[in-house]
Amino acid sequence: MKKSLLQITMIIPLALLLCFTFSCRVQGEEAEPVVDVEADITAVKEMLNQYAVACNTGDFDLWISLWADDGVQMPPDTPVRIGKEQIREAMKPAFDQMTLDITITSIEDAKVYGDLGLTRCKYTLDMTPKAGGETIHAMRDGKALTLYERQSDGSWKIVYDCFNSNVPPTSLEEFKTQAEVEEQNKELIKRMYEAINKGDIEAYAEMLAPEYVWYLPSGNTEPISREGTIEFVREARNAFLDCHWSLEELIAEGDIVLSRFIMRGTHEGEFQGIPATGNKVEVSGFMMTRIENGKCVEDKEEVDQLGMMMQLGMELKPKEAKK
Repeated sequence: MKKSLLQITMIIPLALLLCFTFSCRVQGEEAEPVVDVEADITAVKEMLNQYAVACNTGDFDLWISLWADDGVQMPPDTPVRIGKEQIREAMKPAFDQMTLDITITSIEDAKVYGDLGLTRCKYTLDMTPKAGGETIHAMRDGKALTLYERQSDGSWKIVYDCFNSNVPPTSLEEFKTQAEVEEQNKELIKRMYEAINKGDIEAYAEMLAPEYVWYLPSGNTEPISREGTIEFVREARNAFLDCHWSLEELIAEGDIVLSRFIMRGTHEGEFQGIPATGNKVEVSGFMMTRIENGKCVEDKEEVDQLGMMMQLGMELKPKEAKK
């Protein structure tokens, strides 16, 4: 009897220990998270797709939302950008000034290691200035390595992005801000007035695109051609040998430059069928010039033609009413 009680006394603690061990093992197994690697890989691939969608639709808010707050961007030939705010400051002008066209040509690799994922892809990127101009093939054979990190809510965010191209871009214009482009356009107009003042018709003609047209007045539905404009400027220079266009004001916005001018000169030769009078004239006007690829393609002008004719001695009479 004593032996039986002793055996029972020894068995009970052993049984309790086994139950406890089994319970802990089950609980431990239940606490182990289930990892769906394929679903995670699909998720990081979708991040690439969202990146392209945001660029192609010009949705900067969507694009910047893909980044972690401490994300790091490493562009080619440019200092590293650390943190979402630096990335925002650097990239917002591109979205504002350019129409982006990015194509993921292939995903070469996609992996997930716990809470870290990566993609390696090939892509192309074209950039077209919204203000008008030639498309820049910024990445004709681009490649990118992007690292993602799983967030506390289960979403993925970009933490590192490194990219470059096997082929250099067709132009460095992509690095110019809108302000720089507008300043270049203003400089073109300044050179145009300088060429006219010097009587350098050849230099003036070089600034006009082959398809250039001039509307005078601005609402005229039948514009003057490039050749007709050049001939008019040559005639004006011959008629007013001392003429000078004074540039009073210059405003640029996008691909348009508005110039306000005053033309002063002495009428020493025939002009528009009017023989030389020796009269001095002072005529003011506005010119709205559209510029593409560094050339003037369209001018719309309003000038005080009535005042000019009166200064040349023309007698103006009211038109008789029809009877």
